[in-house]
Amino acid sequence: SFYKTKKQSFLDLNDEGTKNFLLTLQEINGYKTVYKDKISVDNYQLLHLDTAISERNLTNIKNIEAIKNPISNIKNIKDKYEVPKEINATLREYQVEGFNFIKNLEVLKLGGILADEMGLGKTLQTITYLASSKNKKSLIICPTSLIFNWTSEFEKFYPKYKLCVMHGNLKEREKLKESYEDYD
Repeated sequence: SFYKTKKQSFLDLNDEGTKNFLLTLQEINGYKTVYKDKISVDNYQLLHLDTAISERNLTNIKNIEAIKNPISNIKNIKDKYEVPKEINATLREYQVEGFNFIKNLEVLKLGGILADEMGLGKTLQTITYLASSKNKKSLIICPTSLIFNWTSEFEKFYPKYKLCVMHGNLKEREKLKESYEDYD
């Protein structure tokens, strides 16, 4: 029921605090990314970790600021971003919400999925997001049947975007791939 540490002290494995700490470790990373004296935690797990720290009274964690600062960013995230003026459309309220959702994911360095009923403007929301993220390269992967729909949507809503359509035979695609820096 005890574990002897490298510093010659003992860890009581029956102690409630120790049990809670080990349970939290298992929940957030399953011991996958333990490096000597550090543990790597993905951004998407920070809120869970914050809750576990307060609910399980995990007060003996060193460098708690490394956890609290990103959590503060999550809790104080903006809920409204300015829709880029270059977009040739007036977004509906739910489209603005989708755009804000994507921007928040970017700020928090998280991944996510924008999904809704078919025909509610996910393409426009994505184009709006891309317009707001200048100087960043983007890749849109879609079925062949939608390639030219995306192209026409860009031409309609954001014609300034330097779009490259990677379609055609292998030689054509390889040539386009070499000049990717010329496109957004």
